[in-house]
Amino acid sequence: AEFQVEKHARAEDAAMRCAALGEQESLHCRLEQEQHACADESTLASELLSELAREKAASSREADVARAAEALQDKLLLEIREQEDARSQEAAVAFSAGMGRG
Repeated sequence: AEFQVEKHARAEDAAMRCAALGEQESLHCRLEQEQHACADESTLASELLSELAREKAASSREADVARAAEALQDKLLLEIREQEDARSQEAAVAFSAGMGRG
């Protein structure tokens, strides 16, 4: 009878250890899943940050190009005005010279 009690106690102890191991294994699996999920989220966040940096750089280049185009346009308009002024002066001088002869 004592042997039966001891055998039963060992069986219960073994069952409790198995249950504890099962719980630990389950927790370990959940931990691994969480780690993978975190790694996936970290990778996604890193990819999004890289994409944002590329977009920011592209936007910055576009702004630089727009500023350069504006500066070039201003320069061309100034040159056109200067040429028009020079032509007007030449025309005025020619007109004055023509009036002096007549």
